[in-house]
Amino acid sequence: VQYAFDTSKVKTHRQWQHDFLAEYNVKGGPFDDDVPFHEQRSDMNRQLATLVEQNRLTRVYDAILLDEAQDYLPEEIEILTRLGKHLFIVADPRQKIYDSADCFGTLKNSTQYVHHLQYNYRCGSKICKLADLLARDSEDYVPLSPKSQYDEVSKPSTVVHFPCADIKSEAEKIVAQLT
Repeated sequence: VQYAFDTSKVKTHRQWQHDFLAEYNVKGGPFDDDVPFHEQRSDMNRQLATLVEQNRLTRVYDAILLDEAQDYLPEEIEILTRLGKHLFIVADPRQKIYDSADCFGTLKNSTQYVHHLQYNYRCGSKICKLADLLARDSEDYVPLSPKSQYDEVSKPSTVVHFPCADIKSEAEKIVAQLT
């Protein structure tokens, strides 16, 4: 509402894939819990690549804003690059959650300009200090604490240590803290 932007235009990549295939009367594979995610993802990418190639599709969208791009596969980036006139891509290799092929080479080849963000507004100082301690021996690590701009006064950050016997008890502690 604040930006007068239709929220129906914001989609997960997976939902966009299904919707895009449906626009061209191609039924994308179903969301099937019995088929591993990576297999469904590969199948959708094959279907999209075939559709784009057969129909010689290019620059279908004026702009594509791609968030969390570190979790995309190179072939997904290539398809989106072909379909968008302009791409605005946000990615952080330290936040990758999927164990999949690295797409940063493809991302760099897909853009004319890279802007590295220097400041952090999301994580509180205590969380930044813990992250800095955990990652201090990593060769490429850039400490978070010196660049933190988080509003610690209005929303103080906390770090609480809970010794846990296993991952299950750790998950239970996390859930209890969230509620």
